[in-house]
Amino acid sequence: DGSGSAEVPSLSTSVATALALAAVLALLASISHTGRSIRVSDVSARLAAETRATIERQLPAHGQEGRPMRPSVQAPGTAPSPLEVTKDGSSAGLGEGFTVTSLGNGWVQQIGIDALSTGLEGGSAVMLHVAVGTYVATGAPLASLRPVPGDVAAAERTIRGAIRLGPERTLQQDVAFGLTMLEDIALRALSPGVNDPNTARAIIPLLGDLLQDILGRELPPATATVDDVEVGISHPATYGDYLEAATGQIRRASVDLPEVRLTLVRTLTSAGDALVRSDRRSEEAIEALVESIARIEPDPDSTDPALSAATEILDATEWYRGT
Repeated sequence: DGSGSAEVPSLSTSVATALALAAVLALLASISHTGRSIRVSDVSARLAAETRATIERQLPAHGQEGRPMRPSVQAPGTAPSPLEVTKDGSSAGLGEGFTVTSLGNGWVQQIGIDALSTGLEGGSAVMLHVAVGTYVATGAPLASLRPVPGDVAAAERTIRGAIRLGPERTLQQDVAFGLTMLEDIALRALSPGVNDPNTARAIIPLLGDLLQDILGRELPPATATVDDVEVGISHPATYGDYLEAATGQIRRASVDLPEVRLTLVRTLTSAGDALVRSDRRSEEAIEALVESIARIEPDPDSTDPALSAATEILDATEWYRGT
């Protein structure tokens, strides 16, 4: 009608166009990042890094000085069985005392050793019947304490408060959880529905690298005195427990997959070689490694090229044949 303006807001149009283009590029970048982040290689690398950080927090290095001694709270492999609880409330192996049971259920996510030592009376001895990564049912025994404290209710609150339960396992203190998550990736790859042994063979070296780190460290003791309170665990973890937690199910799932078994043998012998070269080995670690490899050792008369290669590797491994 002649009242409009012929001028075009060029600056506003240019800015709007630039913002629209930037939004499209950001969307494409987000899609690309999401695609990369869910790749098996990226997921497994992140899991391995988080597990290594947990190992460094929970397991002391050989010869590490100045670090306060803490008892083991790990439970790789099968969950520890509670000590036998008698009708009068005392626990086998603890003498006079009483047992604290759980008021709820869930996975043990954290155990606060300092919370136990500062909240209990000096001279007490507490024996944990659970460890991080174990499932606790309502009414199950958490720990036994002796002697019977003056304030039983306060001691029960301390023990229950020091053991954090949750709906799922976490990597805050649970070393075995990281190992089993990586193992799960390999197991899914080996399942008949997926049938991707090459992915499993890519995961095994990551597990071997973490196991090498664990085998090169000292295992926390079963019991330790912290602030005049003796804290212990009924079933402390061993090197063999970690090896079985990381490779046991893969070993059983790969009975008919020679290439996967070869990768297991190569990975575990390489871990042992690294321990021997770096002089970080302990007799217990090597014995556990030898026992784990012996479960995989193929028939020396096999004609399969992969199994023959595995036999040759073992024959050339002096520390393995020497035991």
